[in-house]
Amino acid sequence: MGLIGKKLIKSTYLTFALLIIVWIGAWLLKLDAEEYLLWLKSSGGSFVYWLIAKILIWIIPAMFLLKISKRDLNVVFNLSNWRSWLGWGGGIGLLIALTGIIPNYVQNKPILPTSFSWPLINVLVIAPIFEEFLFRGAILGNLQKKYSPL
Repeated sequence: MGLIGKKLIKSTYLTFALLIIVWIGAWLLKLDAEEYLLWLKSSGGSFVYWLIAKILIWIIPAMFLLKISKRDLNVVFNLSNWRSWLGWGGGIGLLIALTGIIPNYVQNKPILPTSFSWPLINVLVIAPIFEEFLFRGAILGNLQKKYSPL
């Protein structure tokens, strides 16, 4: 592995370590700020805070890692093979969902959430997309250059 590869791996590890530290700081900041900014205690306010935090703390470093590894979003998201990943992801997601839907149906409980909530959107949509982009796309993609299975 050349000097550029070693620099890439070192930058990836350093970015990941800083990301964890800053993420812990974001939690502590929110807990402290809730005393002064009451809107942070609301569902919508918390959603906005975490959405902005995830963009600043996860997405911007992920874009940096992609830039230094000279990869683009088409490669990371495998857009040329979208039917395959949509089928597998959708199929497995449906099977996992059925493990919650079937017991609720049998017990005559509501199958789906009965009310809309921002935390639900965060858990079901925002977090999985952002996490996959950062961890699988940027961090794992960079580390595979050194720790490739073959």
